[in-house]
Amino acid sequence: MKIVVFLAIALFLLNVNNVSAYTFSSQLDEAMSLLLNSDYDGAIGECKRLEEDFPAGPLRGEIMLLEGNCYMSLDDYEQARKFLKKAIPYAEKALLEEVYITIADSYFSQQKYEDAVSIYKQLIEKKGEQDAKLCSLYFKIGRSYQKMSKWTDAEYYFSKLKKGFPKSFEVDLARRLSPEGNFFTIQVGSFLEKENAEKLHAELKSKGYEAYLTSIKYEGQMLYRVRVGKFVSLMATDYTEQRLKTEENLPTHVFP
Repeated sequence: MKIVVFLAIALFLLNVNNVSAYTFSSQLDEAMSLLLNSDYDGAIGECKRLEEDFPAGPLRGEIMLLEGNCYMSLDDYEQARKFLKKAIPYAEKALLEEVYITIADSYFSQQKYEDAVSIYKQLIEKKGEQDAKLCSLYFKIGRSYQKMSKWTDAEYYFSKLKKGFPKSFEVDLARRLSPEGNFFTIQVGSFLEKENAEKLHAELKSKGYEAYLTSIKYEGQMLYRVRVGKFVSLMATDYTEQRLKTEENLPTHVFP
């Protein structure tokens, strides 16, 4: 009789756990769907309900990570880190790595590049030479160093990326972001027709901007790019970029 009772209790607990896991999964999927559809308030609200339903255990790490990503999407990086750090005590190994990467990404997005690099490097130290995630980490460190005008350090990590993962998407991206020299520049247009690029270039030159043309072959086609200035630091681009946006009503992108 005791055995029968024990089995009945075990089956009951198993069913409860299965229902609990299903409920968590469906709620988490709903929150993720809201996030992907840019309903950030809705996603955060769903995360809050999950927090109440699952106050402890490893599932809480997933909730905190998702909530942190919601705030990342809102560009509220301080609040994002608040929830990401709450995920750390609950997260298992694979999830924990994702948490730390997202924390580093939040620092990068805030232009706190030294803080971002510090975390990226700590993650690299824990990996083997062929770990696939090294690819992304090398790229992110290279980008961080570019943003800090540390061109030699940037090239060192991009070289490691190209050597270790020559066919990766990040390698292609790194090549396209490779600077023409040790400076920053502002791109205001990219054209398939050379005449259109030359027209914009001439217009900007006539207004006193230090505009120049460059070209690149991309996916079998030539792209003609109009760029403005050669700046020694990222901060030095701010004034000119704002002028191009407000006075010329042009889209801007700072390279590299």
